[in-house]
Amino acid sequence: RLRIDYEPPHPTSLLITEGYSYRYVPQLKQVERYRINPDNTLIQTNYMLLGFGAATEDVLRAYHVSLANSARKDRGRIAIVLTPRQPEEAAFKTIEMVVDTERTVPVEFRVTQWDGTEALVQILPEKLVLDVQVEDRMFRPSFPADAQIVDIR
Repeated sequence: RLRIDYEPPHPTSLLITEGYSYRYVPQLKQVERYRINPDNTLIQTNYMLLGFGAATEDVLRAYHVSLANSARKDRGRIAIVLTPRQPEEAAFKTIEMVVDTERTVPVEFRVTQWDGTEALVQILPEKLVLDVQVEDRMFRPSFPADAQIVDIR
């Protein structure tokens, strides 16, 4: 189970539970629901959990891992590139992940899609809280009544 709540300027919530991934976008009043294929959970799940508990062995089975051309050791960070070993089953071309080497947590993800577009997610280390007791209700898919659910794939 995983839940990530992103703050403004692009507030969204990501929930992974019970074989589904949910992405709620309040501005659109929309929930994207994606069924995690039980036959291909390695790439799909690792894509969603990178840096947040995915086992190293699973990541290495799913991705070729290399240092990024822009690998930076400034401020105690390093950048690596993950390329799916089974590109025909991946929804993206690569993921560049910047890791804080002191805390060993990701602080940035850059996902490159097959059409070349990129999505950048930055995590503020001071706002990242790990291993906190969270009530079970936080992992139940519960969205506002006016939110439209859109099934992806």
